[in-house]
Amino acid sequence: MNRSGRRTARLTGTALLGAILLLAPAARAQSGDPIRDAEREADRLLQEVEREFDRAAAELDRDWRELVRRQNEEWERLQREVEAKWREYIPSTRVRWVDHSASRESRSRVDFEAGEITLEALADGEKSPEEAAREIEGKIRRRLLAILAERAGEPSPLRDQIADRTGSPVTSVTANRYIDREVLPRVRIDPRPTWSRDRKRRYGARVRISLISRHLERRAKRYLDLVRSMADRFGVAPSRVMAIMHTESAFNPKAVSPVPAYGLMQLVPRTGALDAYAAVHGRRRILPPAYLYDPRNNVELGAAYFSLIKRDYLKSVRREPHNTYLAIASYNWGIGNIRRVFLRGRGIRGLDGGRLLERILRGAPRETHDYLRRINRREPLYRSLF
Repeated sequence: MNRSGRRTARLTGTALLGAILLLAPAARAQSGDPIRDAEREADRLLQEVEREFDRAAAELDRDWRELVRRQNEEWERLQREVEAKWREYIPSTRVRWVDHSASRESRSRVDFEAGEITLEALADGEKSPEEAAREIEGKIRRRLLAILAERAGEPSPLRDQIADRTGSPVTSVTANRYIDREVLPRVRIDPRPTWSRDRKRRYGARVRISLISRHLERRAKRYLDLVRSMADRFGVAPSRVMAIMHTESAFNPKAVSPVPAYGLMQLVPRTGALDAYAAVHGRRRILPPAYLYDPRNNVELGAAYFSLIKRDYLKSVRREPHNTYLAIASYNWGIGNIRRVFLRGRGIRGLDGGRLLERILRGAPRETHDYLRRINRREPLYRSLF
């Protein structure tokens, strides 16, 4: 059990002790020492509370280990299936969405930072070049249509970010015409098939598509109303939430990292997502990836977690910009590290905002150093939108 859990248990036990003492006159009739009886009952109840906290913590640990095990198994299975047919396995990341067909013979890579889509397909190497070309064209078409399609009621992450040569947006209505006129003519097919690890020969082919120049802005604006609502609800600056999303995922709702962390605000099920869900919904649970990939759930918990850091975990640091600087660093590096490095002993007392920023940049890892600078640089870009 962590400190907060045991503190809660002690407080609960104290409250129970008070209740028992109120019943001391009744207890006196049953025992010669009602105060001692009350203390023993309080100890028993306190031990029950602590055992319940320990059971809950152990259950969360089991759920987390099981989630990580299942996630790793899923990633490893996908990698084996892909490497059997392709020269290289390319995983999804925070800013790169990789999606495969069920057969693993076509895939799409969307680089949300570079603004580029790469479509790739394989064809049976025993076919004639003409037959292989037709097979590849069909797979390229289906792959692009798949990543442009709405899924589970959510619009494609690429909605309104592809345009044809006239500048008109590519939609589900115009996608096939765009594919025929501007995609398939640019597909490059390997001149000869090559052997794969599964001992089959295959032709390979690929084509690249550029997103519109303002693709990141287009994705960002999709989430403005959601961010405004959640930021107001949890009392944090919406422009800062947008800057965190920009830095964590480039507004890629499919973002994933090996930690594992998921979604727009890169929430870790065992830490930030767990604490935020408990604060919002009153229950501690390990959330599955599907829950955290949902933009509404992710932004709700991300904004709640940032608020929790600022108002609860850093409640001893009320001064600004100190609280905000430390909260941003905590979101990246973890509140435990921030407390250990910056808040022990004299900590940051006496430091103005500029000197605190220098202290964080010297004392935190390079990743956190860069993270804090990016958030501070990007936040002003979003203030005018709220």
